[in-house]
Amino acid sequence: MKEKNLISLSGFGWEADVAPQYGMNTIRLSHQGKQILRYPENMDLLLSITTAGYGSPLLMPPNRTEHATFRFDGQTYYLPLNEQRYQNNIHGQLRHAAFRVEEETPLSVKASYRNIGEIFPFPFLVTTHYYLDETGCHQSFTFENTGRTDMPLTFGLHTNFIAPEWFRVPLDRKWVKNNCHIPTGEQVELTEEEKTFCVRGCPQGKPITGFFTSAGTTAQLDDVLFTVSDNFNQWQVWNSDGTKGFISIEPQCGAVNCLNSGAGLLRLKPGQKETFTVWFHIA
Repeated sequence: MKEKNLISLSGFGWEADVAPQYGMNTIRLSHQGKQILRYPENMDLLLSITTAGYGSPLLMPPNRTEHATFRFDGQTYYLPLNEQRYQNNIHGQLRHAAFRVEEETPLSVKASYRNIGEIFPFPFLVTTHYYLDETGCHQSFTFENTGRTDMPLTFGLHTNFIAPEWFRVPLDRKWVKNNCHIPTGEQVELTEEEKTFCVRGCPQGKPITGFFTSAGTTAQLDDVLFTVSDNFNQWQVWNSDGTKGFISIEPQCGAVNCLNSGAGLLRLKPGQKETFTVWFHIA
């Protein structure tokens, strides 16, 4: 698959394909010819309303918002009800937004998207910078509140890795969730199997799913290290039914449904910025 609207970066043994028209999704990433991210066979797969299982989509708000509605500073706001089965909003709309490319070189790309209310009920500017160097593949995401009132901010990446032989991710505690996949507010200790995910977990053969608080900033999949900034305070882990050949290791700022619960939710004042970073590198 090679689309004309993709931006390709190459250097230092790394190659990446980025889709600005599909939410700045890094749909393909490889090192020394080894594919790292699960890539789509056609671009239409990136347009699925409810799934975000290819590349590394930008999620705002990430995961689910209960009943696609939330209250902030005494007012009620609405999001698209795009998960009919559970009556939630799932993954927001930033992953489908068309970004404006501002600078492009063989090693880097900068792009931005300005929301005036069409994808989230608060105006903001998000700027992205992806680049390759001798230490790996770096990505940054900066959100600026361009409105006149405070805005809530929760952000995540649905990073979909081709299933490795083993993985580890620094998990702390697990969120209990209800039948609609919304956290109840209760946290519990990891199960014995989930404790293995922190050391050397097996990503295939059985379903893995869970919302967790973070105990660190670096996950590992075979020899690939995935380091995120410490304002990502949650990890989500998911592999569908365990037979699809991928695992999603998802850094997230704010707990699932934090627009309602407030757990880990950030508040940006007018003009305030918040930057998130991720770094793919080799052990």
